[in-house]
Amino acid sequence: MKSNEIITTEQTHLNNTIKTIEMLIEQNKGTERKKRNDLDLPGNSIAKHRVSKYSEARKNLYYGRVDILEKGDIETYYIGEVPVVEDETNNIICDWRSPFGDAFHAFFGGNGKITYKIDNKYNNEVTVLLKRELSIKQDKLVDYNDTFSDQALKNKKIINKETYSNEEQTDSKYSDRFLSELLNESSNGHGLKKVIATIRKEQNDIIRLGIQEPVLIQGVAGSGKSTIALNRISYLLYRYKDKLLPKKILILAPNKMFLSYINGVLPGLDIEGIQQDTFTTLSKKLIPKLGKIIEPHHTLAAIVNEQLDEDEIIPFTIFKGSFRFKEIIDDYISHLEEHLENSINELKIYDVFEKKDYIFLKKDIKEKLTSYSYLPIEKRRKEVIKTIERWKSDLLTKKLDKFNKEFEDAEKQWVFTLPEDSDIRKQTFSALEKAYEYKCNLFKNEVTTKWKTYKEDIEELTSKSILQKILNPVLLPNMAPELDDKLINLLKTNRTNKTYYEDLAALIYIEHKINSLPNTFDYIVVDEAQDLSPFQIYVLNLLTKSMTILGDVTQSIYSYNGISSWDELKSTVWKDKAIKQADLNVSYRSTYEIMNAANQIIINANLPYQLVIPFNRTGEEVVCKQISDEDDLLENILTSIEQFLKVGYQKIAIIHKDARRSEGLYNLLKQSGISSVQLVLDSDVNISESITVIPSYLVKGLEFDAVIIPNANEENYKNEELDAKLLFVSLTRPHHSLHIFYHKVITPLLSSMVKKEKIKKERIGIL
Repeated sequence: MKSNEIITTEQTHLNNTIKTIEMLIEQNKGTERKKRNDLDLPGNSIAKHRVSKYSEARKNLYYGRVDILEKGDIETYYIGEVPVVEDETNNIICDWRSPFGDAFHAFFGGNGKITYKIDNKYNNEVTVLLKRELSIKQDKLVDYNDTFSDQALKNKKIINKETYSNEEQTDSKYSDRFLSELLNESSNGHGLKKVIATIRKEQNDIIRLGIQEPVLIQGVAGSGKSTIALNRISYLLYRYKDKLLPKKILILAPNKMFLSYINGVLPGLDIEGIQQDTFTTLSKKLIPKLGKIIEPHHTLAAIVNEQLDEDEIIPFTIFKGSFRFKEIIDDYISHLEEHLENSINELKIYDVFEKKDYIFLKKDIKEKLTSYSYLPIEKRRKEVIKTIERWKSDLLTKKLDKFNKEFEDAEKQWVFTLPEDSDIRKQTFSALEKAYEYKCNLFKNEVTTKWKTYKEDIEELTSKSILQKILNPVLLPNMAPELDDKLINLLKTNRTNKTYYEDLAALIYIEHKINSLPNTFDYIVVDEAQDLSPFQIYVLNLLTKSMTILGDVTQSIYSYNGISSWDELKSTVWKDKAIKQADLNVSYRSTYEIMNAANQIIINANLPYQLVIPFNRTGEEVVCKQISDEDDLLENILTSIEQFLKVGYQKIAIIHKDARRSEGLYNLLKQSGISSVQLVLDSDVNISESITVIPSYLVKGLEFDAVIIPNANEENYKNEELDAKLLFVSLTRPHHSLHIFYHKVITPLLSSMVKKEKIKKERIGIL
């Protein structure tokens, strides 16, 4: 069949699908209206939910069709983001996460044999005959592509079916064109796009991995890591309904700004209700009394602003994130375990009336500790102390009961035998009552005072107090003699009561050791995992049944805390466990020209990483222009902004290296009449304006239509690892356009982008 006939046939099917969806919406609206007066009827909420989902399906129709041969029968299924079912059994649109969605997304030609699991237990094999990708815009089919299996190509009867094309188009070229069209569109707001229809084979394979083994994804900038993370959660919730609950799934992101960035796509992926945290906010939930924490971007900002020497913090921050530090903590906790008996003293209460001591003896303490040996150390200690407290309370009760019995016996013998209403009877009763009250109060005071002193002497074991003791510059060398003097001296000079981000892994681990944190999550997905230490990944692994981590070591800007090689995790966290690893080397975010510029940084800095493979999408050349002074810079930035807005870009970022110059540039832009501009100096800020001025160390994970680099000269970006990574991250943020300005001499990291240099006059300020 010819292409135009196929489009006509598919358009007819599309029109019928639209009519069916609209009919289902009206039917469920009618059901909802009928039951609106009785909110307790379950059908009311079901109908309301269906109206919402089918309305979403009406806006986002299917994007593909798959024809499957199973047991001699050919069945056709249309695949979309939102499933639509008529009469409970008739699949109008199949969920992209369903087995039929598996077949569609997994097929890229060949024999067509696809195996999927039924109820996650039984394998079922089918043969894909046809995969048809469909481009639908405003209810019109504008393009399609057919990919046939070998069996379909051999069987001419199948090929010549009414709705099949006689010519197979090139799948990769069509997919590239389809994806290019989507990527070329300007963003409507700050956030990720839903791109289920354009998921690539390598991305699809990752999304549909199982949940038994940990999954590690190394993905270059713009490879779709965040999109994969969210789609994977959606897929796992759909396929493992019996094992996973949304409230027990965590997505861990680098900061709150990044979390706000992904929130827009959560409802459409059916993953509302999942937990979202940064490592800091998660730590505060696990240990509520942590107080203020010094975030990593504050430390990095101080380094970039040259307020802090990197060499002064790298040794001990790397040490705090290492497995060696975990081993030291294990040794110290073992030491506490061995000497736990000594941390709980005998309780001695003196009875002045019987001239004797009541003592909860050490042997009894040891016996109780042994009986609670199944508990972690601090819980065990608390249970023993509760036992001692009960003993104290029982002792007091018994003594007061005894005093009361003595008073009642004396009353019978000395009061009731005297004449009623006589003065002597009244005086005797009063004297006995005072003696009784005196004995009770005296013993009560003895017990209360001794217990108060006893409690004050008990030092509560907290994660924070234990960490401070371990990091004591006197104690630590005895526990780890191999540590060099430089590290010990740095610990001495940096010894404060503040809690730093790099302390959190140790604090959570200690809390787990002394109080046994529960296995909190069914599944954790960690994005930008290269900025976590091996120790942090380890403690996350303690809190979950399984996990997926995604990151890019090329973008590891926190050299003092992050991971420089994934091999560190394989040899520590998952030393004795098989993991699944996948590499994503193609960047889809930026144009070929932009990624080529970014690759120059990897080459010129001699970074030990592979070059990024750009997706085959060309755009305008990267602007790389020398500026003479501040006025010239401002004029060029204003011109660039005007150009970007004119072509319809809605997300523009001006990425300066540090906060001081970002703030100065922002003020100048405001003075120049730019109103829709926002200054971002903290990772907790939500981006809302079309133009953002932001320092380089805050942009990782974000993306924009266009980016301006105000001054990429040799002074701002030296040929050093940190500068190289900051500039690399900055250059890989834009989708479409990149304008780079520099004063005097361009950074050696981008030296190949210019031919000649002219040194011009400089003024101090925002350059």
